[in-house]
Amino acid sequence: MSLRTLLDCKGNPYTLLDVDGTYFPDSFNGETVKNISSVNIRDDDVLLCGHARSGTHLTFELIHMLIRRKAELSPLEKETQTLELQPEEVVSCLPSPRILNTHVQFHLLPTQVRKKKTKIIYLMRDPRDVIVSRFVVTNQYRTNERTMVGFDEYLVASVEGKVAWGSWFDDVISWEKVMSESDHPVLIVRYEETKQNPFRVIRSISEFLNIKCPDQLVRDIAIQSDFKHMKTAKGDIADKRDGEAIHYRKGIIGDWKNWFTAVQTKDFNDIYTQKMKHSKFYNWYL
Repeated sequence: MSLRTLLDCKGNPYTLLDVDGTYFPDSFNGETVKNISSVNIRDDDVLLCGHARSGTHLTFELIHMLIRRKAELSPLEKETQTLELQPEEVVSCLPSPRILNTHVQFHLLPTQVRKKKTKIIYLMRDPRDVIVSRFVVTNQYRTNERTMVGFDEYLVASVEGKVAWGSWFDDVISWEKVMSESDHPVLIVRYEETKQNPFRVIRSISEFLNIKCPDQLVRDIAIQSDFKHMKTAKGDIADKRDGEAIHYRKGIIGDWKNWFTAVQTKDFNDIYTQKMKHSKFYNWYL
């Protein structure tokens, strides 16, 4: 593992942590990342996976409320259970059931996940919204990636996989392969559906986790997970910049339309078609 200096499309240098060929923010601890595979997994753990900015915070709260059968948001942020951020000695002290979450691909998960067939909830979101959200959050954290001050540069780097956790395309295609070639229990949750029909998504998660959940509790959980409510309720413990919670930005669908130019949209659609033409998810975000 090492810090690696890359150049964006305009020649600006920026630094990422390279751990066995996978990029992470340069502020992350390399040993913690490298040791993810050796983390001990409990029988009642739930794994929450997906590319960064695909709705992890929102879905973390849904799972938290379902597991505890209470329409109350978690008193903690999901980062307290993020495998890239928390070393084994911290994760091992968390009370059960844990909602371990990560943005890494399946082959980098703890080895015991595969052996125990730990249930995984995999998140998907429009890659254009993902890129916009990541660009804004990256700038707010002021990491070395911020040297790519322009959205043009960040868009190109994201498509090429030269950002933390690599490209959305590689992530989705790798997980699709896992789901098609193994019998590992994985539930796909689309961010767009969670926003548009939270009742149905909450119900599908509860069924996947074998949690009996009355309709009234599902409705109450949907109310608690409303974006504006979450942003206010979690404000005291969330990372902030200029008084605003960094990870609770807009929570909307289609914000990419406020960022992408006509040329960028066409170019991205061409790349999407090329990379996703053989995927069963092709029509989701075309």
